[in-house]
Amino acid sequence: MTFALFDIETQIDWKLIEDVEDVGKHEFIEILRDEQHRNLLEDVFVPHTYHLPIVIGLGTVSSAGELTHVGCVRGDDSEDITREFWDWVKRFQAAPTRGTLVSFNGRSFDMPVLELAALRYGIKIPAHFNEQYGNRYRFQQDWHLDTMDFLTGHGATRLRGGLRMLSAICGVPSQPLVSHSNLEEVPLERMQRWCRNDVRRLYVVFQTLQYVRGRAEALPAKPELEDES
Repeated sequence: MTFALFDIETQIDWKLIEDVEDVGKHEFIEILRDEQHRNLLEDVFVPHTYHLPIVIGLGTVSSAGELTHVGCVRGDDSEDITREFWDWVKRFQAAPTRGTLVSFNGRSFDMPVLELAALRYGIKIPAHFNEQYGNRYRFQQDWHLDTMDFLTGHGATRLRGGLRMLSAICGVPSQPLVSHSNLEEVPLERMQRWCRNDVRRLYVVFQTLQYVRGRAEALPAKPELEDES
């Protein structure tokens, strides 16, 4: 079976928030702080409905369990990379050599963001939406394995610390915490490095999980990370 890891970096569509919520950026953040009971923290989580994909990282895993390629989807803007991603998914999951997507929290964040981006830009993805037990079916592992969903027993438990925690316990340095509400101030090239590194972290978590499950012969080698400063 062929596996491909994916991860996204996003920016907030503040204009859409102003149009829908009828408030500006700072007022909306304060509203979220109150709703999320995180008044003592600087950062809040903006709902995925207001996120735009800016970077999409991809990594491929060989049949021997090695990370063979890590890169970012090419494109000049959010629409370009969204279209390129869905075109790639169509090819990657075409019969009879369909591969399996691997994500961390992809079912709750990455995929919904990319689906809404397809809606925004009018991108046709019929196979993704119409396959009854495909990518969107929660309890399968052959189309899309969400490592977070799997490790929490499909929501039976919570996983505090996310991919940062899992990669750390698997021996890979965790990514520095960043404020998601100010990502528009981060240079694109740095976000691409973050995304490629998170694909590498996801690889170690996924392949270690495969080993623990008896589906890999050896623990994964730790890939070298790019500078994230």
